[in-house]
Amino acid sequence: MKSIVIYVSKRGTTKESAEKIGNAIKADVIDVNEVKRVNLREYDKVIIGSYLYAGMIPGKMKKFISKNIELLKSKSVNFFVMGVGKPNEMLEIFKKQLPKELLDSDTMISHFGGELRMEKMNFLERFIIKKIQEKEQFNCGINEDAIKEFINGVI
Repeated sequence: MKSIVIYVSKRGTTKESAEKIGNAIKADVIDVNEVKRVNLREYDKVIIGSYLYAGMIPGKMKKFISKNIELLKSKSVNFFVMGVGKPNEMLEIFKKQLPKELLDSDTMISHFGGELRMEKMNFLERFIIKKIQEKEQFNCGINEDAIKEFINGVI
């Protein structure tokens, strides 16, 4: 089976996780911005990785999924999401934004955690994060065990 990992990344954590998965399962790894160069019909298994930003899947990833929904329905499709927050809450927010047609009993959806890379944020983002942190602490960090478990599940 030929596999591909398609991801969208804002500050690097989703890309790094996509590359770990791709290396482990010997899959092609491509940014959603470059996916036009790929013939998805060549792949049996598609893994889609995204982050959540302000509780939303980025528009580029949503557009890719909706544009390719019929083709994706004929594939084995699994998802992972990155973001700081409680894993169960992040998964629920993510799942609600995915097309129901792609969610069957065999579909894996995992949350790998997230990091606040302040050095890659603009002034407004840093300001907002600092204000929020005054009231609540973020659950930060990449869950390497979740990545390994996901890899074992998609092999």
